Amino acid sequence: MRWLFLLLLSPILTLGQAVFSVRHLTTRDGLLQGTCYYILKDSRGFVWMSSQNGLNRFDGSRFAVYRFDTQDSTSIGKGEVRGLAETPEGDLWVGTEECLNQYVRRTNSFRRIYATDAKGQRVPTLQAPFYADDSTVWYGSNYEGVIRLNFRTGRKTSIMPTVKPKFSIALHWILHDPAKQTLTYLLPSGLVQYNYKTHQSRSFFTGKATDQSLRSPAPVTLPKQQTFQCLFQSRRTGHYCLAGPQGIFEFDRNFTQLLRYHSLPLDRNSYRLASADEDSEGNWWLGVEGAGLWQYSPVQQKVLLAVPPGNGQVTAASLLTNQIGRVYVDNLGLVWVNSDPFGVDVVYPTSRTVSTIPDNPMNVSDLNTHPIRGLCQDKQGYLWIGTTDGGIRRYDPKTGDFKAYLTDKGVRNQGNVRQIIQARNGRLLVTSLQGLLQYNPKQDRFVELPNPLCRDADCQYNRGLIELPDGKFVLASYGGLFLLDPLLNPISRVDSGSTYFGTLYFDPATSLLYASRRDQDLVVYTYRSGQLKQKYVTLAGHNIMDVYPDPARHCLWLCSDRGLVQFDPKMRRTMRTYTVRDGLPDDVVYNLLPDRQGIFWLSTNNGLAKFSPVGQTIRPVVSTKGREYNSVASLISRQGLFYFGGVH
Repeated sequence: MRWLFLLLLSPILTLGQAVFSVRHLTTRDGLLQGTCYYILKDSRGFVWMSSQNGLNRFDGSRFAVYRFDTQDSTSIGKGEVRGLAETPEGDLWVGTEECLNQYVRRTNSFRRIYATDAKGQRVPTLQAPFYADDSTVWYGSNYEGVIRLNFRTGRKTSIMPTVKPKFSIALHWILHDPAKQTLTYLLPSGLVQYNYKTHQSRSFFTGKATDQSLRSPAPVTLPKQQTFQCLFQSRRTGHYCLAGPQGIFEFDRNFTQLLRYHSLPLDRNSYRLASADEDSEGNWWLGVEGAGLWQYSPVQQKVLLAVPPGNGQVTAASLLTNQIGRVYVDNLGLVWVNSDPFGVDVVYPTSRTVSTIPDNPMNVSDLNTHPIRGLCQDKQGYLWIGTTDGGIRRYDPKTGDFKAYLTDKGVRNQGNVRQIIQARNGRLLVTSLQGLLQYNPKQDRFVELPNPLCRDADCQYNRGLIELPDGKFVLASYGGLFLLDPLLNPISRVDSGSTYFGTLYFDPATSLLYASRRDQDLVVYTYRSGQLKQKYVTLAGHNIMDVYPDPARHCLWLCSDRGLVQFDPKMRRTMRTYTVRDGLPDDVVYNLLPDRQGIFWLSTNNGLAKFSPVGQTIRPVVSTKGREYNSVASLISRQGLFYFGGVH
């Protein structure tokens, strides 16, 4: 069985495609219930999650659950959990539909605090804590309003008796700024900022004449009345951020002026921004009902990435559902997402996952045990996959469907495809044993392009193709190199007696062409005035299978059958060769793909490896050990996926 291996990385980001690993936590993992509107990672590293039937505590492996027990007065109060806040000492304040609860960590138990009426009788009422310090807890009650409780003395102070939790507007409807002694909270229309020291209030966007005016940069015109669906404050800047139907208003920390309006690709009929949080790099993670999770850069003012919902097929890179209740970013940068009502998705922004595109031998359109060579993504997003003895496949990453291009489509089964590229004008070109092929989209088939300068079997075996800056092409074959015009007509033939492996690299700064000869060496040509002229030959005995230019280090990285070679093109010498002695899983290195963190991902005869050119360290990817890869079989897709073609 043959496989196409794909590595989920993040060097290229586009909206609508996840590149992060996602872990799904559901009732099967021990979660009480999947509506987890409140998530908090405490100072001990535990992650607490609310539910409609109690409280969950997750230690990274297992859940501990806390339910109401009529026979146990130290159990949590009854009903759905609403609100979580931790004190500096590590105790938790938890709201439920019936009372306020203090979780005492030392005893692993709860103390319930009920609202009371004028006669001192208990009044079961929803309590939602939103802030706690070393002596007080602040909470909203649908009976008492906003209360400050000194839990050391038991004294209650009514802060705003008429302001009740606005869960029908937004789950996170209120913000406390103890430094400024203000509470900022949402209304059905607009919001209010209240200074509890001066007892002064300022209203915004309510549509009333008493609203405060705000400065705004041109050409943004602030609405007089606006319903906001989400309220959050940047931890880095202190800016207040309000999510409306089609974007986010970002105000200064004093709430006097609009700094930016972040227009988002929101369809008011389909999407709703339900929750948001900020990571340590200043990016916003936006929970968008109907669309999934978005990573947004407020500096670049664009969506960097979207983690989509599974839409019936949950994967390791998708959310459980498109209904987002809560987004929470912890101190390690992990993003916790409540996919209501199925559970919690944990998104790992810095992790990488290796998965496979499986081969179904019962489907003739699948890869069908054929070794893979040649990978290319066209402008429509299709992945074109060449094989050594089974034609070409077109793979749709969105649906997972394959389409086979065999003899009836102009590709011989034994054509031994070597390379697939897309020229700058969109032409899809294939080098193979049967010569040079071009895809005809109208006929949906491949056609052979004649080469009048080739009169023997060796030059018929085309191994590699590269497009030059002037629009011409260089074609590598077992019978030398051919220079082709922009219409792919042969112009000249060079070094007809040599067998070229197919690896080609052109340096536009020096006008040098690097061409690998099979099991021989690396030949360097100058290309000027439409002519190729041999300049020098180097690396005798090497089979060069990939070339990666590294201007920062003034070198070329060469994948070869003798290891990874660091080559100085100016001095024409090898700087260093990395082999199994340096940590490579195998000396045969096929391809190199760089990620955004500067790490080189190498495919070898014995799995993948990660190479840090800065630290000069190599780490094999353990999960890929034993997998044999192929030359000319790697690709970074526009969606940020790293593809590596294998042979078993």
